[in-house]
Amino acid sequence: MNSNAPTKECQYGGDCYRVNPVHFREYAHPHIEKLLVKAASLSMVEIPDDVKVNKSVFTEQLKIVSSLFPHLSCDSTNPEKKPKQEPTTSKPPPVLASAGAVPSGSVPKANPKPSSADNKNSIEALFAERRAKMQATQQSKPAPESVVPAKQETYTPSRPTTSNNTGISLQKALPRDINSYFPVVAPRGQMAQKLAAAAPYNFFLTTITASKPTHAEPLSVTFQELLDSSLGELECSVQMNFMVDIGWLLAHYFFAGYENVPLLILYGDETPELRMVSQKKPNVTAVKVEIKTPFGVHHTKMGLYGYRDGSMRVVVSTANLYEDDWHNRTQGLWISPRLPAVPEGSDTTYGESRTDFRSSLLTYLDAYKLPQLQPWMARIRKTDFSDVKVFLVASVPGGHTNTAKGPLWGHPRLGYLLSQHAAPIDDSCPLVAQSSSIGSLGPSPESWVLGEIMASFRKDSAPVGIRRLPGFRMIYPSFSNVRQSHDGMMGGGCLPYVRSTHVKQEWLKDYLQQWCSRARHRNKAMPHIKTYCRWSHRGLYWFLLTSANLSKAAWGVYNKTGRFEKPLRINSYEAGVLFLPKLLLDENFFPMEANKKHPQFPMPYDAPQTQDTTTPDVLPTCPTEDESVNSEIVENPPPLFVAPRGRMADKLAASAPYNFFLSTVTDSQPTHTDPLSVTFQELLDPSLGELECSLQLTYMIDINWLLEQYSDAGYEQHPLLILYGDESELETISDKQPNVTAIKIKTKTGFGLHHTKMGLYGYCDGSMRVVVSTANLYENDWYNRTQGLWISPRLPAVSEGSDPTYGESSTDFRSSLLEYLGAYKLAKLESWMARIAETDFSAIKVFLVCSHPCGDYYIPDGPLWGHPRLGALLSQYATPIDATFPLVAQSSAIGEFGKSPQLWIQRQIMPSFGKDNEQQTIRRLPGFRLIYPSLANVLQSHDDICGGSCLPYSEEVHKQQKWLENYMYQWISRTRHRNKAMPHIKTYCRWTPEGLQWFLLTSANFSKSAWGITRYDKLLYINNYEAGVLFLPKILLDEDFLPMEPNGKHPQFPMPYDVPIMPYAPKDTPFFINYLRSEESESE
Repeated sequence: MNSNAPTKECQYGGDCYRVNPVHFREYAHPHIEKLLVKAASLSMVEIPDDVKVNKSVFTEQLKIVSSLFPHLSCDSTNPEKKPKQEPTTSKPPPVLASAGAVPSGSVPKANPKPSSADNKNSIEALFAERRAKMQATQQSKPAPESVVPAKQETYTPSRPTTSNNTGISLQKALPRDINSYFPVVAPRGQMAQKLAAAAPYNFFLTTITASKPTHAEPLSVTFQELLDSSLGELECSVQMNFMVDIGWLLAHYFFAGYENVPLLILYGDETPELRMVSQKKPNVTAVKVEIKTPFGVHHTKMGLYGYRDGSMRVVVSTANLYEDDWHNRTQGLWISPRLPAVPEGSDTTYGESRTDFRSSLLTYLDAYKLPQLQPWMARIRKTDFSDVKVFLVASVPGGHTNTAKGPLWGHPRLGYLLSQHAAPIDDSCPLVAQSSSIGSLGPSPESWVLGEIMASFRKDSAPVGIRRLPGFRMIYPSFSNVRQSHDGMMGGGCLPYVRSTHVKQEWLKDYLQQWCSRARHRNKAMPHIKTYCRWSHRGLYWFLLTSANLSKAAWGVYNKTGRFEKPLRINSYEAGVLFLPKLLLDENFFPMEANKKHPQFPMPYDAPQTQDTTTPDVLPTCPTEDESVNSEIVENPPPLFVAPRGRMADKLAASAPYNFFLSTVTDSQPTHTDPLSVTFQELLDPSLGELECSLQLTYMIDINWLLEQYSDAGYEQHPLLILYGDESELETISDKQPNVTAIKIKTKTGFGLHHTKMGLYGYCDGSMRVVVSTANLYENDWYNRTQGLWISPRLPAVSEGSDPTYGESSTDFRSSLLEYLGAYKLAKLESWMARIAETDFSAIKVFLVCSHPCGDYYIPDGPLWGHPRLGALLSQYATPIDATFPLVAQSSAIGEFGKSPQLWIQRQIMPSFGKDNEQQTIRRLPGFRLIYPSLANVLQSHDDICGGSCLPYSEEVHKQQKWLENYMYQWISRTRHRNKAMPHIKTYCRWTPEGLQWFLLTSANFSKSAWGITRYDKLLYINNYEAGVLFLPKILLDEDFLPMEPNGKHPQFPMPYDVPIMPYAPKDTPFFINYLRSEESESE
């Protein structure tokens, strides 16, 4: 771990909200560092009153910086903070044990950054900074053994100068003495020879700064060697990556003599330097790869190098393009041979490899749809790839089906290649996966790993027959591995597996193996490499090097909807290369130990060499200081709660007259016995009735999770109709489950969603029930989130021959529901509408408030949808209250409102939401409050930062409406034991000291798409399908208000949050979905 603070300042300064150690290790925060220097200890730091972020966030930032850079608490310039034991000249100062010591082989991060006179040139500043680091290193340590030829250009320190043009003339500013800037420098001009010696595999690992044996290892490389002149005279290049430190990257090009050569960068993680690099360096073009889903990243690590003789080269890697990834981490690279241009006039198929690498690469690049890649694709078409003997295995975001050439992406692509080219593999040989991050894999091994993944990864060329499932092993560093790494605990900065994910899949413990790489001198270099393979005592059947971690986002997940072609959903860009012995050696196995015929395959970790064929191979065990810590990485999670069967009818009867529930929260034990908490399973409880058929309307759905709920209730064969909105592509589910029909609801506008969450349950005795909810039909929405449900009483069938109006409720709920379902214009709903028409809804005492996509809807004919519908109901039934009592909105997402509250909230929403039945009295508009979780709320949630994944408000939108912060209030729900369960519920209400004037539970977030916009008070435009229920005291209790406290006459209304509501703490901010993406991406 570095003991000195970084020198590159965070662009956000005092406004920085980050709590990720990786961010603080890379960027300086002077306002925090100054406080630590002044205080005698962390506990004595005085936090100023004017800090710009929430104090709980700032306290966490102080802890992170203090643990990362303990020297800040022992500043020699402060007499009060001198350490008790003075360091000697031969002994370094002590470092806090908990933070891990800086290894002797590491390069210490050094002194404050020297800057140019005008401080305008960030790239030159990087050189000055790196020079200062290296000088400090040379002064404080004996000169290490050089791996560079003795004759080197000497360097006389001088301030770098800036050029006057728009580019950067680094050649004039700095001499080309690379040793002053990088800790490990390989001999120049020898890379081509090293690459030739690496054949046929061409598989390298990165050099480890703190592991000297790797400096001279023939299969270790630095980034500088990829630009070595022996490989060719560079004409242009492309770098595709996730994280890019542009200064670090351009430094390598500078020292290679290619600072003015055209460079195209495709990247995933945004930085201001990348956005502006073309202004300083016109030869550099940087393009951020945008991905539609918030859960996807541009994770590929690939380089294309074009040479002046027309040849080119491809490098597929696992390393980001910034210093730490090439310092003390284990990374993998495949480097292609030099690929010549095809002769002019050649056939278009000439120069294709046996692995179709060229066409695969073109297909992958074409998926970006970027004009900047067109010249490269033209060059690739004219390049001879016949020497390439590995397969390209890539992923691109989107929904995918098979093609005439087989699957193109993700785990089906790998499975297809294995089925074509892998030698038959004994089923006793496990799949060994090794990755630097682990995604959400599901509640059991069968959910995805032993289901989808193993179905692809187990394949070989043997004829299809009855086979048993291979075993599975997962190499992932243990706590002890990280603690003993070169960088101490900070060695885990590249391992972003979070506790909140692990507690949901503790079954994975049974499959985990430690990181052990003594043979490659990388036992203490934590792996950012990702590999997958299978082997036996005979040898290695296949090996995959890839950027893809073990996650659904990287490899894809089937929607399990078709009999033959199952649509695959992938979120991220990934790229890897597959080594198959049949193509590389014309053998069935790669040798895993030296033999006279073929070179040993260079495994990145230690693998057993056993001749025992009676038991499956297992991975070796690396002894640790304390083996017990391996079982203490995470706490035991609470078990998933299962409510007692047969009691839901009693629970529902006791909830009258409101019938308003919140979903049970897994990590909040008190909610498990709360009489007003429910699980989805309870909606299918036999005490509610013997189910005959059901209808589920929702946005997002996990069909496997839903069918499992029905199966557990004994209803797996009952007719189920599903209307859904998200891209689940479930239309062909009937091929597999004939009793299930799924229909995707499409909206005419690209901004609309089918966002309704409603269930209709028909029972064998002819009765039915309606449930209006805020929860999607997938596990996460029913786990640690606050959701709301209104559950109707059991609604009997009307007597035969009854008048058509018989059985209507006082709220016209039946006709409103029929109106809403009729708007879908679906034949599949006609039988349900007929059933509803013959059902007695008279026991229902809430109003249905819905939205339906519409344009040019004429309101005076009777408002059926959106905010005019709510306003019309309030104008008839809501008790008049003073305008000083505000509307309180509470939502899990926030729309775009414009540059002031007057544009939509005050002109359209408040006139509707502020109505009551005293229509003739002119009053001013009520105030407005919006409950939306703050950053501090989310950081303290059950799932930590991941708890914010249900809160998709973006920082970009907020910047256009910062006025909204004046109206924002925290999420606080201590009374209901849901303070740490982030709200996906949506509610709207007004209250006075006397009680609730009205309360609305709905799927509709606070947005124009959900509630609609009006034109001339006559025309209404809505984008979404939404549904909710309105509680009015006059209808429910024949009173003016719903009681918010026990009064002896009526039950207290079960508010989902604490009243009174609390504004944001000073300097706290709303939670933005950007925070979650930053936390995920910074740890890649």
